[in-house]
Amino acid sequence: MSSGTRGGTPGAETPDRQHTITLLRHGHAWNNMVSGFPCRDPILTERGQSQASAVRLSRPPDLIVVSPLTRTLETANIAFGHLIRNPNGPSVPVQVWPDLRECGDRPFNQSRTRAQLEARYPFLDFSECSRSGLYENYNERRGHRRARRVRRRLMEMSRTYSHIVVVSHQGFIHRLNGGSGRYRNCECWSYRVGVDFSITEDGELAPPTGSGGPTQVAAGEESEVDESS
Repeated sequence: MSSGTRGGTPGAETPDRQHTITLLRHGHAWNNMVSGFPCRDPILTERGQSQASAVRLSRPPDLIVVSPLTRTLETANIAFGHLIRNPNGPSVPVQVWPDLRECGDRPFNQSRTRAQLEARYPFLDFSECSRSGLYENYNERRGHRRARRVRRRLMEMSRTYSHIVVVSHQGFIHRLNGGSGRYRNCECWSYRVGVDFSITEDGELAPPTGSGGPTQVAAGEESEVDESS
């Protein structure tokens, strides 16, 4: 059962428009301030909220996919809340993908329970998420397997949606895009599907066909603690 904004509708086919996937790391969270942050699923700091508020895209998304951790959910809702719950027109659908969660087994990389998330974000569908908020122990093999699944899913969704924004985490984005740089908080890059990147049938990255490469949308900010989060 797929997850999305309740009441949202899929985007229309747009075969004549360049399809784009934008990767956005979450804003500054408490685990980016305190080394070895001991608590589960930290929220954004005031600095992180300001970073998310400052996110500007030249082209609005027609689909947002987000990790189930609170720091990514808050980032998406602050940055795109006017689109997610748009009083003046169709709302942009949001899908919560557990595979977008951060790599690693530290407490701050485990989410709240599904019931807690549903109470906090009643307009989102968490049906794909773990009831307990806990996920399997992490290792590199599992992390790269998740990245392959996400790539395949994004390519499938890009047949319907022309601009997908992915809100995720430094460590997972590093695996998703093949390790091309380490994202700062709220750093954002856009990739043209089939030009700046493409994938094989099994979800591996294929050589790009374009020469320009992805476009940096926002430079982001360094955090005090860098724990691939």
